[in-house]
Amino acid sequence: MFRHKLISALLLIVLSTSSALAQADAPLILWVRGDLYAVSDLTTSPVQLTQNGTISGPTLSPDGNMIAYKAAASIGLQALDRVQATGFIAEFDLPGDIYMLNVAAQQTVLVAGQPDDASLFVEGVPDNAIVRSSPAWSPDNAMLAWTELDFGEDSTRLITFDFATRTQSAIANNLPIEVVGGTAPDVRWGTGGIAIIGDASELLIYDTDGTLLSTPQLTPQEDENPQEYAWIEGDDQSLFGVLYSSGRWSLYDPLTGIEQQTTAEPLLVGTAENALALRFGALPDVGIFWETVDSSGATTASGAFPTPPSRVTLSPSGREVAFIGYPDFGGVAVWRNGEIIPVSGTGSNDLAVGAILWGATAWRMSGG
Repeated sequence: MFRHKLISALLLIVLSTSSALAQADAPLILWVRGDLYAVSDLTTSPVQLTQNGTISGPTLSPDGNMIAYKAAASIGLQALDRVQATGFIAEFDLPGDIYMLNVAAQQTVLVAGQPDDASLFVEGVPDNAIVRSSPAWSPDNAMLAWTELDFGEDSTRLITFDFATRTQSAIANNLPIEVVGGTAPDVRWGTGGIAIIGDASELLIYDTDGTLLSTPQLTPQEDENPQEYAWIEGDDQSLFGVLYSSGRWSLYDPLTGIEQQTTAEPLLVGTAENALALRFGALPDVGIFWETVDSSGATTASGAFPTPPSRVTLSPSGREVAFIGYPDFGGVAVWRNGEIIPVSGTGSNDLAVGAILWGATAWRMSGG
């Protein structure tokens, strides 16, 4: 019964299209081919904010005002211009810098760059460049974290950056995690700690002082792939969660690394009052899907669409849903009160969007 209701909802949302104007209370940010674009009016084409072309991993601050991201460092791009992009250099991630964008002011600040004497593939000069992961925000909005390693090496550091003091610190060195392809492991920061995500189901959880708390063992089932890694906040506990392609969640205690059994379910929620929440599940014929859960008691129509958490978010008001995949895989649309509004200028024949940022969101346990 549920399966038939869901498929009906998926069809309903596609058929209930609208060309109505929509003026967002904050711009919808699109990540497209290494640059960021802003959408303030859904009926006009997005406005390009950056001209970098190498931006990756953009992430919105908990207060919704800033975007932190990684961009390829000039030292690596210059090296690519001098050597063929084959062999040794093609097997490793390029050196990266960390930036922060003030969305309202449209001002970009360099947070972490390369060493003053940086060098890469210069004859007679030792390589000296830093590869970094994409950054993660602290829950209180005051700091960033990322992992980094020296180019060509496999010893990884966990770095934090404090905006108040404008200083960065290596809080843990020689992380016990495999480096694959010269790429720094991903980071997630929650109230339970800082999680480092590696390949081969590796996971490390650190305290904010650099103490290793636990090393949970991820246990994907046959034909399952991770779709999302996130800290799930509850009223009295923070758990680290992995959402698999089957729609199954695995939740881990950060202090012990032991998988937890719970009847509650992780929801992606807006932080505004009376915001919607998004529940994720999976069906064999549609894959991962989201559907709205209304905590305000409103009787408006619900929404649903097949796309994973990385391709959907909520508006600052928490009452609208932006998602990638309509009218085609690279297109963006906004769901509002049972109607779906395509974002002008997006889609496979225009701007093929890879990620979206809009309102501040958090993962919480249902009922928490």
